[in-house]
Amino acid sequence: MGFIKGNDDVARTIKNIDDETNANATSLNDLTDGTTNGGDNNLGFGEDALLNVTSAGNCIAIGKHALMSTTTQGSNVAIGQYALKSTTSSMSVAIGTQASQNALSGVSVAIGYRALVNSTNSQGNVAIGPLAMEGPIGASGGGNNTAVGYLVMKENRTGGHNTALGYRALEFNTDSDYNVAV
Repeated sequence: MGFIKGNDDVARTIKNIDDETNANATSLNDLTDGTTNGGDNNLGFGEDALLNVTSAGNCIAIGKHALMSTTTQGSNVAIGQYALKSTTSSMSVAIGTQASQNALSGVSVAIGYRALVNSTNSQGNVAIGPLAMEGPIGASGGGNNTAVGYLVMKENRTGGHNTALGYRALEFNTDSDYNVAV
């Protein structure tokens, strides 16, 4: 038996349902199991989490607007308010408030507050830390970057194949490729 706190601050109890009953929960106030709009093996908790799913499967969305725009692309994990909100890609992980919020496509990992928040069309990025690869609004984000630490590669627009580790490493790099900063 688990407890989930709802909007009205009243603890809700969700009981484990025996697999043999074939019962499927669909919603409990602002909570959803992610199956109401389509797709298989989805789990969503939070206002508008997995809102537009049509056939995407194997997604986990926890938080307000987490994975809200995904429709057919699956195997994503979004934990945090607005995490992967705008994505239409598959196989991405975003953990933290606004992590990869505006990502439209590309397989990436973003862990931390606003990590990869404005990178719209990037591929193969790993951003770990608050504001890591935050980028300006509309930044394509480059690809194949690894950024670990606070404010690391914060201003990146199109730079690719960079590795930056530690506080503010490559913070103001916008377009350069193949850099290493520790």
